Amino acid sequence: FLALANLSSAEYLVTYQLKTLSTALLTVVFLQRILSMAQWIALIALTCGVAMIQISGSQPVAEKEEGNHMIGFSAVIAACFTSAFAGVYMEKQLKQTAVSLWIRNVQLALVGTPMALTAALYWDGAQIWKDGFFQGYDSFVWIVVFLNAFGGLAIAAVLRYADNIVKCFGTAVAVVIVTTLSLLFGELAFEPKALAGACLVVSASLLYGLGPPPKAMMRQYIVALMILLIVGATAFQCYPAIQGLGGQPWPNLRGAGIELTIPIDQTSTANV
Repeated sequence: FLALANLSSAEYLVTYQLKTLSTALLTVVFLQRILSMAQWIALIALTCGVAMIQISGSQPVAEKEEGNHMIGFSAVIAACFTSAFAGVYMEKQLKQTAVSLWIRNVQLALVGTPMALTAALYWDGAQIWKDGFFQGYDSFVWIVVFLNAFGGLAIAAVLRYADNIVKCFGTAVAVVIVTTLSLLFGELAFEPKALAGACLVVSASLLYGLGPPPKAMMRQYIVALMILLIVGATAFQCYPAIQGLGGQPWPNLRGAGIELTIPIDQTSTANV
């Protein structure tokens, strides 16, 4: 909240992607993990790609007349490192102790639940006493609750059997998928930087997981990346015509959809 009060949405979205690099840095420091040069390049590409996707999905807002940029950037950087430290420390506890995954989640819930309940009562206590704690809950809300619970368990499993950096890549790929679905359903207007960001995320994921391609295959790798860019751009340009929207290019249909910002991080019991 302190960061958003002093920065524009674009500045916040770009700066917060430093969480990926801070996670990698803390992983090296606390877990003594060695990353190759190719993996560091992949992490930087991932950071840039997610930032491009996030900016393309954000609504343009008027510049804030008031606000201290130094405070805003300091708050974002502090949030990046505290969140990264929490994830790395959680990974360390899951991998270097004999306590089961379930016990760790219960321990985190015992800390997080009272804090969340206290905040809810402080801000909305009168409304809760009047209409009950579960006011407004319907089937969709319960589905979201169970999906978040399952996501927390999945993240904990990733930390136990993989690592925090893999979790960052998984989150980035999820952003690409959500952005693609939002484009197809008309909730986002297509922008070239979103496609470029998606290509960066995919390339970074392959580079981090598989390593750089052999020199003999470098030309094929570049050709495949160019084909991916061309096919993606063609598909997004042709999709409105397929939907009977008059064959207009997607960038001119901005008024037909709803602009939204796609969150990059999800709060769960696994990364409190």
